[in-house]
Amino acid sequence: MFFNKKNKVKKEDLIPRKDFENLKRLADVHQDYLNNIFVFYKLKPTPFLKSIRDLSYELMKFFDNVCKKYNVEYWLAYGTLLGAVRHNDFVPWDDDLDVGMMRKDYMKIVEAIQDEVEKNNLKNITCSYKIDKRDKKSKRWFQISYYLPDYDRKVIGIDIFPMDYINGEPAPDFEEKYYESRKNYYKRRDKTDDMDEVIGKMNEELNLSLEPQKYLTHGVESVHGNVNMFKFNILEKDIIFPLQKAQFGKYEFPVPNDSRTFLIDVYGKKYMKIPKKIRNHGRLTYYREIEGIEEIFNTAANEIKEVNDTYGF
Repeated sequence: MFFNKKNKVKKEDLIPRKDFENLKRLADVHQDYLNNIFVFYKLKPTPFLKSIRDLSYELMKFFDNVCKKYNVEYWLAYGTLLGAVRHNDFVPWDDDLDVGMMRKDYMKIVEAIQDEVEKNNLKNITCSYKIDKRDKKSKRWFQISYYLPDYDRKVIGIDIFPMDYINGEPAPDFEEKYYESRKNYYKRRDKTDDMDEVIGKMNEELNLSLEPQKYLTHGVESVHGNVNMFKFNILEKDIIFPLQKAQFGKYEFPVPNDSRTFLIDVYGKKYMKIPKKIRNHGRLTYYREIEGIEEIFNTAANEIKEVNDTYGF
C-alpha cells in the first residue's frame, strides 16, 4: 500500500513486528541459499543463454579490437565489472555490457567505431547515442548494439560511459556546478552535433581537462547524480590506472587498477554477495520465447568471431 502526505497510516494496516521479523529471517535464509549456490557450485547456462552470451563475448571482443587499433583505453564498469570480479562472467541476470573510458578516448572511439563496423561488413550492429526516454531527444552516452530488425528490438549492447579529468583540486561547489552543467550539456547537445564545442564549454564550466590529472569524475551524461542510479562521486586517478586484466566469460578484458574500491563506491561493501533485489532488463525473457532464436544468435556470434579472428591492426 502506498501513502502520501494526505494519507495517515492506520494501525490495522501494519503487520506486527513479530511477523515482520519472521519474514525478514525467511528472506535472509533465501539469500544465504543463493549465495551458497554461487560460492560452492559452478552453474552451466542453458543452450539459449549460452547462445546470447557467446554473441555478447564476440561483440565485446570486437569492441576491444577496435580500441586496440585506435590506441584507446577502456575498462569494464558497473554490472559488467561486478560480473567479472564476482562471477568471472556476466552477473547471471544481466543482459548488457558496461564500459568506461576517459573523455579524450571516448570522443575518438565515437568517431571510429561505425567505420570499423562497416569495413568489416558486420550487419545489425548499430552505433549511436542513447536517447533519453523522458524527453525523447536528449542524447546521453554512446551505445554499440546488436539489433534484430525482424523483431524491432535490441538483443545486446555495450554502454560506453565517459569520465572527465578535473584540473587541480575540485572546487568546494564542484557538485553543484556539475548538476548545472548537466542541464546545459543537454540543451547544447539537442541543438548541435559539434561535440568539440559542447565539450569545450562543459570543460570551461567545470574546470575539466582532456589530459591526465590527479582527480576524475563521471561524465555529466552518465548514470551518476541526484536523479540517477548511482551517487555522484570524485575518484583519484590511481583507482582506475594503470589498468589491469580480468576474465569475463571467454576472454580477458581491462578492469580498473583498484576494482574493489570502484565497486564498493558503486554497490557498497557487500558487493560480493548476491543482492536481495535485482534489476532485470527483460530482454533475456523476451527472446527465450522465440522459436529458432538460438540458431540466429549462434550464426551472429560466429560472424563476429570470424572478424575478430582475422582482425587487422
